[in-house]
Amino acid sequence: MKQIHWYLHRALTDYRKSLKETGKEILASELWENKWTILKNMEKWTPREHGIVESLMHTYKGTVIEDILILKEQVRSIFDYTNSLEEAYAKREQIAIDGWHYRSKYFRALVRFLFSKYFPYMVAFLGNKDKHIPRAGNSETMIETFRRIERPRYGFKSHKGLLNHLKLYQINKYLEGNLN
Repeated sequence: MKQIHWYLHRALTDYRKSLKETGKEILASELWENKWTILKNMEKWTPREHGIVESLMHTYKGTVIEDILILKEQVRSIFDYTNSLEEAYAKREQIAIDGWHYRSKYFRALVRFLFSKYFPYMVAFLGNKDKHIPRAGNSETMIETFRRIERPRYGFKSHKGLLNHLKLYQINKYLEGNLN
């Protein structure tokens, strides 16, 4: 969803920039103020945000903003409201049949991403729904943190530097700084 969110955010930003270029500063600032509400999950909208979105839908009917709201929910339905792999693939196919990839270069990239080799991994949890396997958890955070440590760009110029850092960490953590 992070990648999909990025494409939708870029489409919204480009539309906002086009409004600014055509002299519609007030509309552009309105979008800037409400961009996170537009991209937020519908279930998490407050009653106030529902009113804002209704107003935005009236103002931006037939524009990229309306398309973002609709496409976002269609993509989310693949991951949140699907009970089988077959249903997920069918919903993905429907997005392509509806021609979303013709409406914006960011929508085209989003559809291309959904049809990439990574899609089976994105919906792999559907094959295990009866086993109640969580889709994210502490193990993913721990693995990501360790990968940050092990990569040179995060402060270690060499593998030896990484090992030295891990030794110092162990001395401080387990030996409380005492080498005796």
